[in-house]
Amino acid sequence: MAPSQTDLEAGIARYNAGDFFAAHEYWEIDWRRLPAPERAQVQAGILVCGVFVLLDKGRLEPAVRLAKLAVERFAEAAAESRLLGHEPRLQLPDAEDRMLRFLARVEVPGFEARAVAELRLEFSQGLRAILATP
Repeated sequence: MAPSQTDLEAGIARYNAGDFFAAHEYWEIDWRRLPAPERAQVQAGILVCGVFVLLDKGRLEPAVRLAKLAVERFAEAAAESRLLGHEPRLQLPDAEDRMLRFLARVEVPGFEARAVAELRLEFSQGLRAILATP
């Protein structure tokens, strides 16, 4: 069973409130059964949530790995959207750009890992998700 409209909406509400763990939990419900480009887009959202959960725990290296995967999934969703001629319902404006900027920041030589909390705030604050109408 794929995530229902209600699961996607509940995840969006949690994501928009900055509760990334709860958003991840809602979106995680059988996302693998979604059709393209939905599957890649929801997985990208799950990964973005994981980045912020890991930053909350002070775990920078795994957060960086998830951010890279999120960027790959956003690219996959975009390619599938072009191929299939429709956008995924879950829209995460600015999330891909923030993941790229986050990666650019942490991969600069001399980056201080103790700034993780500041990074989390900078890149998560004001993120929004929406559910596009089909």
